[in-house]
Amino acid sequence: MISKIGKAQEFRSVVNYILEQGKGTEILDSDGVRLNGPDAIIHSFNIQAKLNPQRLKPAGHISLNFSVQDKEKLSNELMVQIAHDYMSQMGISETQYLIGRHYDKEYPHLHLIFNRVNNYGRTISARFDHSRSEKICKELTLKYRLYFSS
Repeated sequence: MISKIGKAQEFRSVVNYILEQGKGTEILDSDGVRLNGPDAIIHSFNIQAKLNPQRLKPAGHISLNFSVQDKEKLSNELMVQIAHDYMSQMGISETQYLIGRHYDKEYPHLHLIFNRVNNYGRTISARFDHSRSEKICKELTLKYRLYFSS
């Protein structure tokens, strides 16, 4: 399992990418967002981001990419469990999120969008997020007995 991490100034582009028609998106889990369509999701994220207007890039976006060899093993339930473990270890908590699984690639992968402004208006740190994520991905790959992806 590997991750790709990004941040954006606004939620619209990230939400629209995750929900893009050609990706075969399946929403696996969410918290704190209204799921009545892309505009409702975006509005939910934007309302909370206003709790900390100084945060210039409130939209967090992480993809978790798995080896093609794990395709049969990775049920939606297991992918959500792995995503929750990942978020917990990355300190992504007490905030809104949406987890969407894509089916547009040979390898299984999911996308996590989250509000970097938590439920209390505080910023979720991105300090050393790439190195922390790499370590966490390795640990979770071993924990769940997955193949290392490249």
